[in-house]
Amino acid sequence: MRILFFIESLRCGGKERRLLELIQYLKENTGYEMILVLTENKIQYPHIYELGVPIKVIKRKYLKRDPMLFYRFYKLCNEVKPDIIHTWGSMLAFYSLPFVIFKNIPHINSHITNVPLHRKKSGFQYLITNLGFKFSDIILANSYSGLKSYGVSGKKCRVIYNGIRLDRFSNLADKEIVKKEIAALTVSGPGEKWNIQLRVTGIDTGIFRWLELTGHVDYENNKPVRIIGTAIDITERKAGEEEKNHRRRVHRRL
Repeated sequence: MRILFFIESLRCGGKERRLLELIQYLKENTGYEMILVLTENKIQYPHIYELGVPIKVIKRKYLKRDPMLFYRFYKLCNEVKPDIIHTWGSMLAFYSLPFVIFKNIPHINSHITNVPLHRKKSGFQYLITNLGFKFSDIILANSYSGLKSYGVSGKKCRVIYNGIRLDRFSNLADKEIVKKEIAALTVSGPGEKWNIQLRVTGIDTGIFRWLELTGHVDYENNKPVRIIGTAIDITERKAGEEEKNHRRRVHRRL
């Protein structure tokens, strides 16, 4: 069994994390062959390299909705001969349709990842999304509310809720170190500046991000009364550093 996963990139995000978790689970528990196809050479989850899954990039060359991707994707599929195509986005499902239809390949569509309150029922995006649903063997969402909001139902609809592997928390900074860094915000004296980096998770999304906090504490009558500073999202920078470190480790082993 050979599964081709088709997604724009592996930027830090919810669907990208879910795809990575799925690939890892299948790698550890099945004998399936897997191929990952991207339209952007942007990988912020360097862990994918450790899974040993071949990665192909078919870049958009002219437009965001590059019609040449129909041909490039069809050609690639003819070469790798997937048994299942699993798409992660409405445009990607659209690009896969010629091969899915003409070669009669099972298509899993994981476009539904949100719950729009007022979905526009006209226009190009509506058309390609519904075409993707029509020519899907399974429409996979992460909530029943998502299926309802997109107006799809029936036997081919499935829901798999977002999950998490607890071993992802095994390399977090020691909580005592984090407490000391946070405490430093209030024990620094007047005029002293601080700079710390923290790994946080979104309450609503559950997505991990890195923040760099810089600033100082304002004092009145020798008591801290407010914190003034900035918080910068450095997730991409951290991901780039991790990817470089991973490549160095691979190079040393070679």
